Amino acid sequence: MEIDNEWNDFIINNNPDFIFSIDKSGRYTNVNNTLCHAMNLNEDEIIGKAYTEVGFSEELTKQWQQLIAEVYKTKSAVESTTLMTKPDGNESFYRVILQPLRNKDENIIGIGIIVRDITIHQKAKDKLESSKEDFFKMVDNAPDIIAVHTGGKISFINKKGLELIKASTSEEVIGKPVMQFVHKDYVDSVKTRIKKTEKDHVSLPYAEEKFICLDGSFIDVEVKGIPIKFDNKNSVLLIARDITEQKRTETILAESNARLKILIESIPYIVMFKDGNGRWVETNRLAKKRYNLHNIDWFGKTDDELMALQPEFAKLHQRIKEYDEKAWTLKNTFVFEATGELNDGSTYFHEITKVPLFETNGDRKGLLTIVKDTTKRKLEVEHLKLLETAITNTTDAIVITEANTIELPGPTIIFVNDAYLKMTGYKREEILGKNPRILQGINTDRNELKRLRNALENNLPCRVELINYKKNGEEFWSSVAISPVKNHEGVTTHWIAIKRDITENKKYEQNIKKATIQAQENEKYFIGRELHDNIAQILVGSLFSLSTVKGNTDKDNARLKDAIEDIRNSIDEIRNLSHQLAPSKFKSDNFILSIQQLVKSINKGNNFKVITHFDKIDDANLDSDRQLNLYRILQEQLQNIIKHADASEIQISMRFNDMLELRIFDNGKGFDPKSKTNGIGLQNIRNRAEIYGGYCEIKSSYQSGCELMVKLPIT
Repeated sequence: MEIDNEWNDFIINNNPDFIFSIDKSGRYTNVNNTLCHAMNLNEDEIIGKAYTEVGFSEELTKQWQQLIAEVYKTKSAVESTTLMTKPDGNESFYRVILQPLRNKDENIIGIGIIVRDITIHQKAKDKLESSKEDFFKMVDNAPDIIAVHTGGKISFINKKGLELIKASTSEEVIGKPVMQFVHKDYVDSVKTRIKKTEKDHVSLPYAEEKFICLDGSFIDVEVKGIPIKFDNKNSVLLIARDITEQKRTETILAESNARLKILIESIPYIVMFKDGNGRWVETNRLAKKRYNLHNIDWFGKTDDELMALQPEFAKLHQRIKEYDEKAWTLKNTFVFEATGELNDGSTYFHEITKVPLFETNGDRKGLLTIVKDTTKRKLEVEHLKLLETAITNTTDAIVITEANTIELPGPTIIFVNDAYLKMTGYKREEILGKNPRILQGINTDRNELKRLRNALENNLPCRVELINYKKNGEEFWSSVAISPVKNHEGVTTHWIAIKRDITENKKYEQNIKKATIQAQENEKYFIGRELHDNIAQILVGSLFSLSTVKGNTDKDNARLKDAIEDIRNSIDEIRNLSHQLAPSKFKSDNFILSIQQLVKSINKGNNFKVITHFDKIDDANLDSDRQLNLYRILQEQLQNIIKHADASEIQISMRFNDMLELRIFDNGKGFDPKSKTNGIGLQNIRNRAEIYGGYCEIKSSYQSGCELMVKLPIT
């Protein structure tokens, strides 16, 4: 027994662990040499003292108190790992085992404690855990799907996998059959691959498959299978790359190539493409036709090889080679014209574009050639030059505008010839980009402008006569003929206007109209004077003679009285008529009075409600000729109303605002102006307006009355 105790003491004192015991009051009862050495104390300096007094910090004391309390509470051994700071300041991990010590009555009389330094082991374990954590972090954040299936069920999947199959958590996937996520078109091939991987324990190369996502959508993937051990079980590691975008890109590229092929075939030009070695690899139908390629194996051939196959095209292929080499040398797009003779002896013109393509290292990659047949365009250009020469040198002004909206800013002028500039006084840069309205002004006939607008709206040719204005403000008359220019689809794209200065013609016409009107006035004055001076005087004489006669009976006297009254009435009518035919010379202070007398004379029986309004007439400073002209226009229209309108109301207004405006309106039965435009009365009104540079407008319709608007410029 003594030998056993010595042997036990030897083992305890030479053990590298800290071994000691404490009684129920927490005082050391036994300590081994390892603990004494660590505390740098003798055994006598430790035994009998409380562990709270020797060797333990305040924080460590609290940990020990909890462990000791746990032993007494559970009456069983307690194990724990704790971090302690050594006297040299280094931190170490310790494994602590607290074992209750009992007497023969099984009562706990103390606690035996073993403290083992596990710092090296703990650090190795921490490093291993850290490496494992880093590995799984790397797998979890990998850009590809990484999954493991064991026994046909998924046992692991990374974040990318969850994301691509539309899963929110791994619980939605873990434990599910792997075939649940395989598209039906790939089920058989996937089963075969899995079986081979599991049976032969070999890795299989990437293969295209399609996965089913949790939301029912599909993704295209490339999948590789690797046999592994997972949780000590034979499993298969899946690495899957999402190639959905790649497949979509391939589809788009294929469709794009198909569209490009259609486009190349649809281009009305010769198109061909050679690789960097000069081999023909792409041609459209026009190229095949031009170079007679339909019956030969041209693909991949060089021009030299094609010359051997087509001796009749040898010169053409030689020229192609020379132009190709020039494009390669320039290292840039090369555009040039080529001409020659066809078999029928006619001349052709070609515009040829060569586009060389290079690799990033400068090597030749390919050469695109586009050949446009410009023969027709060349002939058209020559024809256009001939037309331009004719247009430029004609004496008529020619204007070309774009056919954009007629609303403001309206059609834009894109061309004028020299005659236009000479006619208007403008410079070309002052006109181009402007609107033809630049020549319009206050005296431009609005009715003619309406006709012009209607033609523009309906894409119809039209001829109008307008007062235009030169750059210096001078008025001139122009005859304008417009015609639409339409494209091959019948859409109007431009307007051409031919302008001719007809000022002298208009002056001649106005002089004729003035002479005609003056003749009419002279005739009216003559008749008026004859009525007043002769017939009226004769009637006055007759009235005097009858006034001296007495009848033999009362009946005779009554008849004489009636005759005298009739003669007096006739004299009044003749004097009124003579005044209308030959009114006295107008003055500014009697013009309105004369109009009012005219209105009164035609409304003796008060058959009409007549409303008159005159505004700023004195500002117009009308000369007597214009006053007479307006008087005659009013007189003519009032006679028309009396004879034809069946009206009950007449409105007469005259105002001055840049132009003198005379408006005559009646509420009669109206008429269609188009059917009455050639009447003598209306024509006289138009002539009287036009000889003073004015114009008139008539608005009327059935049962809506009639409005006559006359506008005269006052200069």
